Amino acid sequence: MRILIISMVPQRDWLIDSMIADAVKEKGHEVFLRKFLSDDRTAVIFERPDVAVIPVIRCEYTRDLAIRLRQWGVRIVSRRSEAGVSRKQYEKLPRHWQLDHIGRYDYKDLIDLELIWSSEFADILVEEGKIRREQAKVIGAITLDPYFKWNLQKYSHKVFTKDKSEWLTEKDLDPNKKTLYFITGFVHAERTEYTLPEAPIGDPIHKELYDRDRRLRDLWFKAIERIVATGTYNIIVRPHHGENLSFWSSLNGNTRVSTEGSAGESLFYSDLMVHSGSTMAIEAHLFNKPALRFGNTAQDELIGRISPQCEDVPELIESIDSIDFDNTNANISEISDLEKSFFGPIDGKAHQRAADAICETEPTQTSIPLEWPEEELNDYSSEGIIKIDSRYRIIYCNACKKASQNETGGFAYRCPHCGITITNESKE
Repeated sequence: MRILIISMVPQRDWLIDSMIADAVKEKGHEVFLRKFLSDDRTAVIFERPDVAVIPVIRCEYTRDLAIRLRQWGVRIVSRRSEAGVSRKQYEKLPRHWQLDHIGRYDYKDLIDLELIWSSEFADILVEEGKIRREQAKVIGAITLDPYFKWNLQKYSHKVFTKDKSEWLTEKDLDPNKKTLYFITGFVHAERTEYTLPEAPIGDPIHKELYDRDRRLRDLWFKAIERIVATGTYNIIVRPHHGENLSFWSSLNGNTRVSTEGSAGESLFYSDLMVHSGSTMAIEAHLFNKPALRFGNTAQDELIGRISPQCEDVPELIESIDSIDFDNTNANISEISDLEKSFFGPIDGKAHQRAADAICETEPTQTSIPLEWPEEELNDYSSEGIIKIDSRYRIIYCNACKKASQNETGGFAYRCPHCGITITNESKE
């Protein structure tokens, strides 16, 4: 079979989907890994898959992508990149927050299978009518698989090959100071009226997310400023994907604001992580690193209880100053509950279970055209989607396999994606 995996852009999803792709290849199938929004339509036309693995259907673009794939006979497997929510937490939420977890579109007739982390969340999706029971495939805590595949607890030094002093030098950080790693999560702080593309305009979740993220982002900035002023620590701030980097740019002292490299690498070389309810609290524990929670943006209250909570700036500073930098401070009993109710199995085999499910999907005869229908190409405003002018024909680059148009009027032009020369004889 020809299997196309369409990955969300964030680094974590790309790594996980690469692991799934490798497991699919080992089963003897052809597999193509491409990025959501920027590469997906081109890849469908160019690679002509039998099965497409797509992000869960949470917005119009993904819904319409699934509709087209379905019409062309492509089998569809959706993969949830987030764990969802535990039953206990779900039942406490107001309806608009429940919908944020399960999605606002009915899509069970558009997909063949959905890859879900936990059986508890799978039950919720079935009961809510989002999927049928036979469509649910529970795979477990897939984002933690790298810690097992490369045995990061024991062999991190072999995966992250730099010496710590070399890493500190690259970051221009003081080797004589402890390094604090602040991972933010305030992507909604800039969007006053329409924070979440999946939710309709006017939904109360927009204002609630904006108010929460703006308040917490301001609190974090004040806290980091106070810590910087002491001159005691190195600080790394890693903004979440989609967050406004410039907000943090005025931080001075031994502070680095960066999204370069992997989050896991920075965590490994740092001495303490500060988060606002991130699943990376588990990763800190697996590295035997202490972590503190400052504020809460967690999907589930279970996540929020892994790390000790700091309520205000003085408490955060006091906790940092008194921390045992050599050992994890995670609440072990909460991790056990997380595996049962939130993550699903934590055993390093989730990507293999995902690959098994994908490869067991029975292909059908496909009828993929040579071009994406023009009437759909201008309907969306998301960044990364190439706008198409209906006056020019679509050409697919043989090098990077992305779609573009020759608007020069000449026989050849440069691909806007990779710079290779494209001629009018290139594949359409």
